[in-house]
Amino acid sequence: MAVDFDFSAKIGYNPAVSTAKTIWAFVWGFTALALLVALSEPAQAEDSQSPVRIHVLSKHEDSLKVLVTYPHQDRIRTSLRSSSLDTAIFKYLNPILRTKKITAKLNKFKSDACTLFPSGSWGHCCLAHDLEYWVGGTHKQRKQADKNLKTCAAEVAGSALGVILYLGVRLGGNADFPTPWKWGFGWNYDRAYVPLSDEEVSFAYERLEADKVEAPIAQEDFR
Repeated sequence: MAVDFDFSAKIGYNPAVSTAKTIWAFVWGFTALALLVALSEPAQAEDSQSPVRIHVLSKHEDSLKVLVTYPHQDRIRTSLRSSSLDTAIFKYLNPILRTKKITAKLNKFKSDACTLFPSGSWGHCCLAHDLEYWVGGTHKQRKQADKNLKTCAAEVAGSALGVILYLGVRLGGNADFPTPWKWGFGWNYDRAYVPLSDEEVSFAYERLEADKVEAPIAQEDFR
């Protein structure tokens, strides 16, 4: 004689709870992996040996004309405003001439304070951090900007907050992310971690002055 046996009830198994735990474990695992990647030094972090070169050809009132040179083995970066056909030709069909002229524009500086995080007495720390992210620069400069944010916030509101903000920007501020707060977000093209030239730094400060923005960071600190 067959006897029905509710195995789930016997061991206290709940499918909904089990699914929730699985999702929670996946989220934590993914977050841990992302933090590990974000906090680790990239292999190409030798900024002085950056394979991509940006040469300023001319300077205009609201833009710079630049020549970007890419080595063949490097991941190709193109203007965000290029047509798909132009991108395809430049990326796949032109292995010899690996240069591209770009009209580089620096958008007006805007800050949302501590992105996706409350802005309290430490708001000025996030403002200075946003300015450094706006203009961009090297891997080393980005890491120093994040450390400056951590130190500033810790001095104002304690070390725990400093660590939270630091982990947040290390995780979410990568120059390769298509977000409005990524490293170098002010430029209208993807300049990645290429070192800033003196002309670019001067141009950035001219933009700040024209927009009547009082920079919380000295111009020489960008070099």
